[in-house]
This record gives sequence, C-alpha cells and structure tokens, in this order.
Amino acid sequence: MKNSIKYFLSLFMVTFFMACGDDEPISISAQQAAAKALAMVSGQVTSTELDATGPEPEWSVDIITDAGSKIEIEFDQATGDLMQIEGNEGPFTYEVDPGLGLIVFSQAKENALGEVEFGEISNWELDKDDSGQWIYEFVIVNDGLEQEIKIDAATGSVI
Repeated sequence: MKNSIKYFLSLFMVTFFMACGDDEPISISAQQAAAKALAMVSGQVTSTELDATGPEPEWSVDIITDAGSKIEIEFDQATGDLMQIEGNEGPFTYEVDPGLGLIVFSQAKENALGEVEFGEISNWELDKDDSGQWIYEFVIVNDGLEQEIKIDAATGSVI
C-alpha cells in the first residue's frame, strides 16, 4: 500500500512539474543579451527586459553610453540574433558596431549627414526592411523640419 501511494504521488509530482515547466527553454539569458549589447557599444546596462508581446520573444537591453546617450538593443530570445538597435537620445558621439558585416554607426551617420545641408540627428535605428535588408534610418532636424535619411547598412550607400 505504501509503495502504491509513493508511486501515485511521484507520478502526480512529475506530471505537475511537466505541466508547469516551459515548453521551450530560454536560449539566451538576460546576462548573455546584456553582454552581446556591450560588445557592440561601450556603456552601462540600465535594464534588460524580456518582451513577449510579439510573435517571437525578444530581449530588450537599455544602455547609457559613456557620453550619457541612451541606446536600446533587441535580440531574439531563442537565437540570440540581433533584431534592432535604436538611439533615441543624444549626444550621438558614440560608436556602435553591430557586426554581421555591417558598417559601423559613425560611418552611417556621416553618410546620412552628408545628404543634408544643415541639421542634427534627433534619433536613429538599425533594422531590417521587409526584404530582410539591414537599414540605418536617421531622423535629421533642421529648423523644426524633419527629414528621414536611409542608409544601406551593408554598403553605406544612401537609399
């Protein structure tokens, strides 16, 4: 009788823990996402959050650069692949190296600013377009007017 009770109790516990466990393990941790982000830009991680609202969960890593700028870098949780980089607050005097054979931020910034006579960057992002091509998008402001400049992140050419 004792063995039967132990058996059913063990079976219940295994079934319970299997039902409560995650179907898919986390492929990269918050610490790994933060380390990947800091390999791209120098600064301090202020937060690392898992965003599971979209079709694929993503780690969002917020960094304050040594100059006090704010950058957000997103990685696919399952693969660790770079999904997006955003710079929403300057000064934009830092360097970002996204790897992947893409040009660095400073080169993309120089190419974008070369397309306008005057202006300052208000924000930028590096993201894939609908065809899967990596694109830097800069918003440049001059006398209150915004202009968007797109740079091919593989070649550096203006789109």
